[in-house]
Amino acid sequence: MNQESSHTSRVLGSATVHDAGCIIDVGLLMGDGDVVENTLRVLGGLPGIECAAWIRAEENSPPSVEGVFPRLLPGAPLPPWLQTVIQSSSGPDGVWIDVHAAGASGGRLLQISNSSESVLSTIALFTNDDVNPEHLGYARAIATVGMFQNLERGENSQEVHRESCDLRNAMLVLSAANVYDQAKPSYRSICDAYASHMDCDRASLGVIEGGTPRILAVSNAEKVTQKSADVRAITDAIEECIDQDAVIISPGDGSAPVIKRAVRDLAAVHGASAHVLACPIRVGDRVLGAVVLERFAGTRFTDRQQQSAHLACELLSRRLADLVEHDRGVLTRLRISARRRIAALLGPTHTWAKLGVLFLVAFLLMSLFVNGQDHAASTATIVASETRSIAAPFSGFVSEGFVQIGDSVERGKTVLAVLDTSRLDLELIQVRAEEHVHMTDAAHYRDQMRTAEAAIADARADEVRARIRLLEQQLVGATLIAPINGVVVEGNARQLGGASIGIGQMIVKIVDPSSIYLELAIPEPEMRGVELTSRGQFITPAFPGVPLEFQVEELSTLVSEHNGRRALMAKAAVLDRPDWLVPGMNGNASIRTTRRPLLMVWTRRVTDWIRLKLWI
Repeated sequence: MNQESSHTSRVLGSATVHDAGCIIDVGLLMGDGDVVENTLRVLGGLPGIECAAWIRAEENSPPSVEGVFPRLLPGAPLPPWLQTVIQSSSGPDGVWIDVHAAGASGGRLLQISNSSESVLSTIALFTNDDVNPEHLGYARAIATVGMFQNLERGENSQEVHRESCDLRNAMLVLSAANVYDQAKPSYRSICDAYASHMDCDRASLGVIEGGTPRILAVSNAEKVTQKSADVRAITDAIEECIDQDAVIISPGDGSAPVIKRAVRDLAAVHGASAHVLACPIRVGDRVLGAVVLERFAGTRFTDRQQQSAHLACELLSRRLADLVEHDRGVLTRLRISARRRIAALLGPTHTWAKLGVLFLVAFLLMSLFVNGQDHAASTATIVASETRSIAAPFSGFVSEGFVQIGDSVERGKTVLAVLDTSRLDLELIQVRAEEHVHMTDAAHYRDQMRTAEAAIADARADEVRARIRLLEQQLVGATLIAPINGVVVEGNARQLGGASIGIGQMIVKIVDPSSIYLELAIPEPEMRGVELTSRGQFITPAFPGVPLEFQVEELSTLVSEHNGRRALMAKAAVLDRPDWLVPGMNGNASIRTTRRPLLMVWTRRVTDWIRLKLWI
């Protein structure tokens, strides 16, 4: 259409029309063959248009279907949308009707009507929800051309002339928008074309910016004074047309349910014989602006002239949007773009997607600005610092055992077991007799002044005395007494009565429950942030639902190997220790370290690994 337009490239009347991926074979429309079939086939090729029908209604006769696209099978019933078309084929032009068609994804119906002296032709388009509003402008132009072709072949020269003039006027207005590259000359050219080809005394063009209408140009005027009375009246008429998004004509027949106060006031400025037509210009789903046509004194605007003006507005909309966009400053573009994006963001469409994005943004903000508790994971084992294993001091038999696993013992008072000492008693008697013999021999040798033999006898007596002291110590140790306060955790002395045991064989094992602590093995990557007085929780497989609180009391100064991994060993005190906690139990521990943003807490291990690999 113009080099400034990045969306469209149209050549009406040539072989094809290109627009946003749409290719229309206009040559087929203008060629030989059945006009109805060709027109409906071209309309059916527009994106978003699913079905089309041509209805002909003669005076005092019921409507008849001239053609349907796609074709119906012989004997097939009429689809619901086509029945709606037939019932409303005598309605006004450009009326949207909500209708449901089985097998079609959309539910909107647009009628394009064109009446001659006695015949009403209606082309109805059934569209889906994704139809581009700009394509409907092409549909109206194509339908008008098709009806023109049909009238021409019907040899109604007067009607052909009127139809060709209406189409020519709309195309001339469109062509005037492409004369200049700059925006302001193009605005004046458009207004001059409207005034010239639509038989108006004055044509005005205005757009809406920031909720406020602004006059871009007035026909036959080099400069527009925004504060003048006429311009203010035109501005009010444009605002009224834009607000209602409807064609407003004054004076009218009163059938259209629109407010026309501003348009009526504008017409009253020029007298009772003045006529005003206001037509909105739409781009996509929004109203860009409006065109106001004024006749100071003359005939009223006919229905065909209204259709021609409306068609020109539809074809002009994209070009005018490009001109307005390029005419704005950088800051204005940014402000309007931001306002549109905010309006789309806060609007009622795509609610779930917006809620999802809002939730994601809130989640990211929370992860960046809300601090969370970081943790260091480690393995843990319950260990007791006060542990005693009671073993047999000599080989022999157990006379009697008094404790078993789970019994509490008291230091220096509780007898654990008594060993059989009969063998030791006999051996002690024998050794003492041997001592007496050596002492007698030593005295005899001293009486005979045999000093050497006396010394040897004394030495043998001393050796025997050492054996006596050992036997006496063993006799004392035959009664096993608890060396510490605690609980028997291993061994059953009561079952050993009469059993033979060897020297050093363990009889029972005692643990002091008050000396239990937690031994932590903190892996090397988890060491950062762990310090004295750090607290955490520990769980065991035996009671997975009962976390135990602990506090770090000692940290090793060396990192050592633990279960094949390098780990820092630490000692922690268990707070509020339960009765079932015994040495040897293991589990997992979580140590609370420093507080940092949640995002860093969640990604710490990954970022540490990346920093280690990339040396950053």
